[in-house]
Amino acid sequence: MAEPNIFDLIYQLSETAPLEVISALLKACPGAAKEKNVDNYTPLHSACDSKAPLEVVSALLTAWPDAVNVEDDIFDETPLQLACSIRAPLEIVTALFNTWLSYKDNRTNRAILYLQEDNSN
Repeated sequence: MAEPNIFDLIYQLSETAPLEVISALLKACPGAAKEKNVDNYTPLHSACDSKAPLEVVSALLTAWPDAVNVEDDIFDETPLQLACSIRAPLEIVTALFNTWLSYKDNRTNRAILYLQEDNSN
């Protein structure tokens, strides 16, 4: 039997029972939050892209906060930029933004301007 794949789980989650599954996986495999797929998506990217509930995003941020700074290989977007581009709920964007701002390097004019760029075109 294949090992659990965090990316598959995130895409399969419904709003009715997501947190328990992700929490169990992160407890059994703490490094799962640091996995990357072929597009350099982290599980946090996948959660944002699949519009996972805030609890899932928060669990992934807690497991590996550095993921907030990882850019994908498709549009060079961080999870925060991705969440903004798909118009994720405000509470998701706020959680990502607060974590992003917790890094000193992200509190510069250059970083803020980069965050505003639209890399999808």
